[in-house]
Amino acid sequence: TISKLLACMQATSKLSKILNCLLFITPLLFVTSCYTNIDAKYVLAPRPACLISRSTTWTGDNYGPKTESEQLTINGKSYTIYKDNDRSFTYDEKGRLIREMKNERKSSSAISYTYTLTSLFIKNNIIDNGIFLRTYSDTIPLNSRGYDDRYLYTEQGLLLKRKSFSKDTVKIESNNLLYYLSGIPDDKGTIRDTYLYDLTRPAIAPIRQYFGIGNQNLTLSITTSTSDSYFFKTGPVYRIDYFYDFDTIGRVKREIQIDTKYPNTGWFFHVNSGGISVTDFEYSCR
Repeated sequence: TISKLLACMQATSKLSKILNCLLFITPLLFVTSCYTNIDAKYVLAPRPACLISRSTTWTGDNYGPKTESEQLTINGKSYTIYKDNDRSFTYDEKGRLIREMKNERKSSSAISYTYTLTSLFIKNNIIDNGIFLRTYSDTIPLNSRGYDDRYLYTEQGLLLKRKSFSKDTVKIESNNLLYYLSGIPDDKGTIRDTYLYDLTRPAIAPIRQYFGIGNQNLTLSITTSTSDSYFFKTGPVYRIDYFYDFDTIGRVKREIQIDTKYPNTGWFFHVNSGGISVTDFEYSCR
């Protein structure tokens, strides 16, 4: 995750664009590799029996208007989390996202997704305190499998990396991303994200099918390490640990991410505001 953030920053050439890059990274939580793009036939992965119909996200940041809060204790440490946004999702018969409603602390969005064989058209209507503000539109090119054509994928449909990041390398095993290695912008060093999984549990069903199928199993941790850098100490510098609550049939109903920065490394990036992110899920089944 961090290495893809830095690669995005390198592509934009300005470190100040980190926020834009974070927006780019968020929907790609598990990505990357040096494989050939395989899109010989437009055949989507089978639609999961249950898809996420609603998500509620909480963060450690208490910014903006007053919002709901909750106390958590993880590994003996107490956290206060604040409700950040909730989203609802609607899918077509193929399992493709076609409508998203997002309510944040100050504004809301109504987002539509329209597919053709070659393109995805996204229209986002922004509303603030009940007043329509603006509309954002975007067009994403699709390959013949219905995936975002700006990226490379494995034969199974796992997203690897952006096509323009040709020098980045990755290792994949059993349809899980094991590590991602890239350069550091304006530095001779490298950065490596190493992923650990719970191989006994399947991953959360992907919401945005146009980014591929996602990893096979639930993520337990992502550890970021650097080497030969001008700015950062060689070795592990940052880690995200994942914790889960499950419903009665084994689906993830709550995902908790906890950030840890290793001391005296020079590392200053973080993914989750306030060092914690919590997402609650609800499902709709066919």
